[in-house]
Amino acid sequence: MSSELESVNLPAELLDEARDAISRGVVGSVADYVADAVRLRLVKDRALAQVTELFGGPPPEDVLATVRQRAGLPPRHLAS
Repeated sequence: MSSELESVNLPAELLDEARDAISRGVVGSVADYVADAVRLRLVKDRALAQVTELFGGPPPEDVLATVRQRAGLPPRHLAS
């Protein structure tokens, strides 16, 4: 995959977390860490778009809560 240069500003605490992941060998660079985060967000956005299409609009909160629970994610109000 080709890449392009883009400059972004990140909150210091997020950058510290990314650098910590690098020091632990979880990822090779801040760019890799950010790319992984963007990739995961795209997967989430596409999945939500598919669910929205299936429901003909935004899915009910109880359905989203069940999906989040089964996926091991925190409740929506805690995830922000």
